[in-house]
Parts: sequence; structure tokens; C-alpha cells
Amino acid sequence: MNATTKILIVSDGADDRHAQRSVLATAELDWEVDFCESGQAALALLDAIQPHCIILDYRLPDMTGLECYQAIHAIPGNAPPVLMLIAQHDEAAVADALGAGVEDYLFKDARGNYLAMLPTVLKKALREHHAIEDKESALAALTQLERKYEYLFMSVTDSIILIDESRTIESINPAACRAFGYDANELCGQPLATVMRPGNDVVGSQEFVSYLKNGSGNFVGQAAQEVQGIRKDGQAFPLELAITEFNFDGRRMFAGVMRDTTERHRAKELMQESEARFRGTFDNAPIGMALISLEGMWLKVNQSLCDIVGYAQDELLGMGFQDITHPDDLAIDQTFVQLVLADQLKTYQMETRYFHKDGHAVPVMLSSSLVRNDDGKPLYFISKIEDITQRKKMEDALFAEKDLAQITLQSIGDAVVTADADGRVTYLNPMAERLTGWANDQARGLPLDHVFVVVDETTRDVVQSPGMKALTEGKICGVAGNTVLIARNGIEFYIDNSAAPIRVRDGGLTGVVMVFHDVTESRMLSRKISFQASHDALTGLYNRSEFELVAAQLLQMARAAHSRHTLLYLDLDQFKTVNDSCGHLAGDQLLRELSTLLAANMRKSDTLARLGGDEFGILLEGCPQARAIELAQHLIDVVRAFRFEWEGKLFSVGMSVGLVAITGQSKDLQAILGAADMACYIAKDKGRNRVQVFEEAKDQQIRERHVQIDWVTRLQEAVAQNRFSLYYQKIQPVADSRAPIHHEILLRYEDDQGRLLLPMAFIPAAERYGLLPAIDRWVIGQLLRNPPAALLGTNPASFIAINISGASLGDPVFHDFVVHALQESAIPPSRICFEVSESAAITNLHKTTHFFQMVKALGCHSALDDFGSGLSSFSYLKLLPVDFLKINGSIVKGMAKDPVDCAMVEAIHRIAKVMGIRSIAKFVESEDVLPYLRRIGIDYAQGFALHAPELVATSVTQ
Repeated sequence: MNATTKILIVSDGADDRHAQRSVLATAELDWEVDFCESGQAALALLDAIQPHCIILDYRLPDMTGLECYQAIHAIPGNAPPVLMLIAQHDEAAVADALGAGVEDYLFKDARGNYLAMLPTVLKKALREHHAIEDKESALAALTQLERKYEYLFMSVTDSIILIDESRTIESINPAACRAFGYDANELCGQPLATVMRPGNDVVGSQEFVSYLKNGSGNFVGQAAQEVQGIRKDGQAFPLELAITEFNFDGRRMFAGVMRDTTERHRAKELMQESEARFRGTFDNAPIGMALISLEGMWLKVNQSLCDIVGYAQDELLGMGFQDITHPDDLAIDQTFVQLVLADQLKTYQMETRYFHKDGHAVPVMLSSSLVRNDDGKPLYFISKIEDITQRKKMEDALFAEKDLAQITLQSIGDAVVTADADGRVTYLNPMAERLTGWANDQARGLPLDHVFVVVDETTRDVVQSPGMKALTEGKICGVAGNTVLIARNGIEFYIDNSAAPIRVRDGGLTGVVMVFHDVTESRMLSRKISFQASHDALTGLYNRSEFELVAAQLLQMARAAHSRHTLLYLDLDQFKTVNDSCGHLAGDQLLRELSTLLAANMRKSDTLARLGGDEFGILLEGCPQARAIELAQHLIDVVRAFRFEWEGKLFSVGMSVGLVAITGQSKDLQAILGAADMACYIAKDKGRNRVQVFEEAKDQQIRERHVQIDWVTRLQEAVAQNRFSLYYQKIQPVADSRAPIHHEILLRYEDDQGRLLLPMAFIPAAERYGLLPAIDRWVIGQLLRNPPAALLGTNPASFIAINISGASLGDPVFHDFVVHALQESAIPPSRICFEVSESAAITNLHKTTHFFQMVKALGCHSALDDFGSGLSSFSYLKLLPVDFLKINGSIVKGMAKDPVDCAMVEAIHRIAKVMGIRSIAKFVESEDVLPYLRRIGIDYAQGFALHAPELVATSVTQ
């Protein structure tokens, strides 16, 4: 044996392993020896090294040698032989091992005398194992060959009968049984004449009769001849039979192979019928039919062709097709003939003109095909000639109608666009050319949505054209009233539009027609009227009715989405002084200037309205109360600093503000406005130029406190009872598609009603009452004790990211917990990444640095989350040993629209790259952001546009 023999030694004794290896090294074989110290380690190595033999110590630290042997044989596949080393005099262990099937054993004495016999016993076990394998292989090959022959006999479609020397049937296959209508046991032992008799061929019948009677004659060994088969019901049928002689165990045997030729006879009859039908069809066809020689001579013509050209059949048979073809068409016809003869065309069709016998030209549709013999040699052409005189007249009439329609479309004031069934433009009239900016010739063949571009006036999103919608739905469609047509040159038109599918007579869809006209002027007039209805005529701001409408919408949003908004009620101080001393013109100008001043100092998302007189209202969407107070105070300061000049006089004014929150608990709009008015009144009463927040009842504050205290109990129970759920979101590569995909672990809480709550619902309470370290430990413990195999995958470079709170960073017990959990887990530390938010890192900079250094020393990765949210982000970045930088999502999601956000992301990425830190863009909620990330070179991206969070499949979550 020249190949290397692989030996696996399973023993926890280092001296034993060394001694066994030394003995095997002196043996004659080329040994390759591997070691492991436990049964589990051996099972893990089997697939990798595939040993030829295993030397197995009966005593192992984690299981007995017998248990290890049984586990090895439980693995699918051919298990290697096992030589078991058993303690001296342990006869019970020997009996157990041999009883379980162990190939051989040696007593392992304290002096190591067994080592001298080890190579010999090992060789013996290998030889016996190979002998067994060779015997099993040979037996399997023989069995397979027998099965193949049996399968061949039983499954072939030809009928086979095995006959002995006396013409008695010994065996019959299923195909033969089906042919004769017998079961096999009914025919076995019966004479062959039971199912066969001579056929109609005289010579063949005599030979077959001789064979049936006494086995003589020349029928055996000859080519198949036709005889008659006899079915069980007595019905005779044609049968093709060939009999071959063979020797089986010293006996003369005969194999009869038969094939039912009923279908062949039927096909012959059908061919004769087909030829008769062809002759009838050819002669009686209502259109011209002809057979034409390769030289062009008429070989056979029907009466319809004679009627078309006015010649008798005998007159045409003496002519060629060239003699009656119009000279202007002859060259094309002959070119087609040559292409067919060269096998470049199978058939051809063309319009041509034949001369009638009286001299006038007859328009015909000619279709010709070449007939070849079985060897592919051309024989003749078969041609169909149809008189199309009436069709040509109809086409001329249609062309005249088309010209009239074309002139009409050129003249009307509406724009008209037509497209085919695939949505490609076929025609634009002059008005459509003017509105779309496309010339008819340029637009023809282009996709309809490329030429007819319409967008939503409000969102500026491109909408499907009514033409494509009509093609899809098969009915008349129009566009919404807020649709704008964008011409090729960028000019915008408001249009009214409708589209209808074009159908043929049988209802089939062949295209679409769109009719539209410019309504820009009327739309602008309507918009002006609408603006006047919702805006204050003096200041151009929203009026009271529109303000209340927006406020009602915010109230609905607050109730539906649990969001929070703020309403400011503004009342000018000292306005009456200006109005009284300088007149209403001055008062109106003051209101206009103050409106501009207020609008310039608000957020883009805020709503400013004049409620009447010198009163204004502001709606702060999604604005918390603290920020709202700051904004209100800023507006007061701006107004106080403002000086109004009128006819050389300077005036200062003030402003009092009432503030009320719009929440899901707000009663109704009137209550909100009343509360704001009341708060504004109190502000004036307290000395003006101040903000007064509307105070809710104290019992409400108590209830809110009870809610937070209740969260403490609920969160403690969630940790104890595993009420949390773990979700994950993919962190996908951007710059390098070959890079591994990572996963961030996300936390969810399921309340008593089965609702899944996001962290924002319970993290504030957990943070306030010091529960975050316990929650962090729960997340880490569940993941490390129950490894999510689906997330770990097969790529060792991918990792799972776990968020750590600032409270946990300052807890030394938490640090010890992390170290212990990592040491006990089956997940390698390199597959774990710990994330800390930028704000938590700044607050606990020293502790964050210590924690990152600790986990990196263990082999884990580290990431800084929400980077870029603080003003001092770059100043401390070089102090933290991080591998990944997760860019704040508020910057990332605005990249496609805000160049400043884009520049900030690029700056962060460049700094990270210089420092050897990989970048991750968060909150990628739109695919529009991805091209910017790729251009910058961002390493990874994460967000709903790439992957929505999914439940982690672990034993806990299941």
C-alpha cells in the first residue's frame, strides 16, 4: 500500500499519544497520525481528516470509548475500523466493545508492552476492513447488473417472449402481456402457437409454420417478419417477429422480440387517405394552387388558378411562371426562388402581378415552399396564389381616409398622441409637439412615458401616464387634477387629459390614443381664488380658518401616531399705540413687516397664521415643549428688538405668547385654542413679553408618574420572564460587494395585549430608574448562550453588533459579566461587535475607552454609534479605539436633497478612513441615498431601504 494511511489517535494521555506515534513511525507503512484528547474532539475532526483507522482509548474525559465508537457509527457513511485500547484485565470492557462491533482491541498494560503489537494489529484491522469493502463492492456490482438486466426485460417497450426448445413459453415481459391481453402466469407453460399464427406472406408463413410444428426451417435467426398475433379475446393483429437462439445453462433457448405493427398499417392507410384529400383539396381549392418545377414550369395547376389568369389548364402546363409575371416583379420573385433553393429561406410570400390572358395585370398574393425528398434534394415548388384585387381597392380607400384623418389631427386645437400596444409612440399632432417639446419624427418609437412626462404638482413624483394605464387596464383613463406635464425643454403645463385603448374589430388591443389640452391659465386662476380663501389678504399668511384646519390635522396625527406638537398664541403689545397715532396704513404696514420678521425666524416645518387684528398663531409640528418655549422666547426677543419707522418716527412693540401642547390626550381643537388664548392672557397679566405654558391638572401629572413607576415593574418582569424579543437588521457592504454582511441586534418589548413596542416606549423609564444594565446583560446573555446560527452563517468575518448603554459602561460588575459571558459562549469573540452611542461615549469617555480596550483585548470589535450628532465629534475620536464609525442617521437620510448633509457624511468618512476606521451609514430609508454613499466610498449601509428588521431565530425568541 503506497498511499498514506491516516490514523486518528483518541487519548487524553500525552505520554500515551507520544509512545503510540513513535511505534507507528518505525512501522513499514507510511502513517499520517492525528491526535485529539476527547470523544467530542474526535467526532468534530472525522469529516475534516477522514482517517483510515482510529485508535480509541476506552477511557476518555468526556465519554467512554464505547460511546464514542457508537457515535462514530451513527454518522452517515462508511465508518473506519476502530482499534480499542482497554485497561488490562478489563474483560467486561472487551466483551462490550466486541459486542458493539469494534474491529479489534489491545490490552493497555502499564509497562506499554501492547505497543509492540500495535502496528501488527492495526495492519490486520485495515486488511480485514479492505477485504470486507472489496467483497461488498463486488456483490453490489453483481446485484446492480442483475437489476439492470431485469429492468431491461421488464421495462422495454418491445414485447419479449423466452421459449424453450419445444416452443413452450417460459417467460414473458409486461409489454408482451399487454400486447396479447394475458397475465404472465396464464401464458407461461403454453405453446407459442397459443398467441401466434402465420401471416399473409406465403414464403414467410411456410417458414413460421415449420418452426411452430417442429422447430425446423429458416425462421430462427432471420430478419423480423410479419406474423399474426392472437389476443386473449381471439382478435388477430399484425405482428413483426424476430427469433434468436441462445444457450442458457446448457439449454437451447429462444428469445422472440415482437412489435405490434397495427399503427404502421393504420399510418399507411392514413397516408393513402391523405394523398386523396390533398388531391381533392388541390383541385377544389377556392384559391389558386400550383406545382412548379425547379426551372419555373407549371407542373400541375387547379381550376381556381386558371380562372385568375384566364388560361386553360393545358395552356398553362406548357408555360413557365415567368411568362405571366409582370416584368417589374419578376426579379424579386426569382431572387426569392434562389434563396429558397440555397436553403436560406424555407418559404416566401410576396405581392406580385400576373398578366391575364386578355392582357390586364391581376394583383395576387404568392406564397411558395420548396418540396424536398428524404435526402433533402429539391423536387418542386408548391405555390398558393390568391387574387387580392378587392383587398387592394379597400386599401386605397383606407389610405384616402387616413389622409383625411391626418389633415384633421393637424388642424384641431387639442394635443393628440398615439402609441402602439407596447407603449411606443406612433404619432404626435402639431399641438402635441408644442406641449411636449418633441417633434413627431423624434418621438416616434420612443416609450410613451419618455415623451409624455407628467408629475404630481405637490410631491413632484413622476406619475404613470394615462396612456400606459389605459393599455394596462384596457379602459378609458384620465389624470388627476394636480398633474403637470413637463415638456422636453423644461416648460411646465397644467393639462386635462384622457386616454382610451384602440381596439380592432374582434376586441384585440392594438394601441392607445391620448387627447389633452393646456389648462394652465384656468388652473392659475383657480389657484389664485383658492389662495385668497385660505390666506390673509393683508399679510399673505394663512388665515384663521386654514390655521384651524392645519391644527385639526395635527391633533389627528397626535392621536393616531402618539406624536406631540405645540400651538403658540401670539398677541402684539403696543400695536394699538401705532394704529391710533399713525393711522391704519401704518398699522397695516407694521403687521406686514412683523409677519415677514416672524416667518424668517421659524422652522420650515412650522405654520404661521394671522388669526385676526394683532393676533397670530404658530403651529410647531413635532416640537417638544422645551424647544417650543425656546422658540417662543426667541420670537419675543426678535420682536422686542425690532423698530418700526413711520414718517420719521420710531416705534417699539412687544409680544405675549400663550403655549399649549397638542397631544393624543388633548380634548378637541376648541379646547386647545381656548387654552392657548387663556395662557396668552396670563402672560399679559404677568407683565407682557413672556411665554406662558398652559398647565394641565395635577392629577394628570400624578397619573404620568404612575405610568413611569409601572414601567419599572414591567421591565423587571420582562428581564425575569424573557418578555423581550430580539430582532436583527442587516449591515450591508456598499463599497465592496464581496465584504461580509453584518447584523445589528435590536430590542423589542411585547406587552400584555401582544403589541410589540419599540425601545423609545420603555428605554426612557429604564434609563431613569437604572434598569438599563440589567437589560443589556439580558441581551448579551441570550445571544451568547443561544447562538443565532442563521446570523453567524459560514463567513467567519461577519459579526453581530450589540448596543451597550452609557449606564452599563460605568458598572464594573457589567464589565466582569461581559468577560465571563464571552469566555463561556460558543461564539468566537471575533464574531461580536459592541456599539456605544456618541453621546454616551462623551459622557463616559474614560470608561468607554477602558471598555473598548477590554473587549478588543478579548478579540471583539467596537463601534461608535450616532457619530456626528455632537459639535466635538472629531476632537475625541482619536482617543477611542474603535473599528467602525456609524454615522448619525439624521445626516445620512437627507443626503439626496441637502448638499450640506452630503458634505458632512463625506468629511466623516474621510477622517475615519485616515484613522483606519470603517464607516457605516445609518437610516438609509431611501434608495436615492445609495448612489451618494457609493460615490463617497462608504463601507457599509443600514436602513429600511436595504432590510427591514426581522425576528432572531433563537430558542428564546421562538
